[in-house]
Amino acid sequence: MTERGTISQRIALEGAEEIKRMLAEIGQTGEKAFEQVQGAVEKAQSNLAKVSAAVEGVEKQVGKVAAAGRNLVGAITAASVLLRV
Repeated sequence: MTERGTISQRIALEGAEEIKRMLAEIGQTGEKAFEQVQGAVEKAQSNLAKVSAAVEGVEKQVGKVAAAGRNLVGAITAASVLLRV
């Protein structure tokens, strides 16, 4: 029969402080990159809102020009009927 005993194993990690430092740097780099992306997204959203407002303004002006064109056509049609041209 085999005798049962206790086996002890000790594992040593060399360079643990260096690994901790590297992981901390990775975390800091990740946070900085995330902040940069977040800032870029916020700026893009702001710019898109400005573009949207500008497009709405142009749309209103085009509507006014179209209405003026219809009024002009109506006036010319009415004048031609009155003058029987």
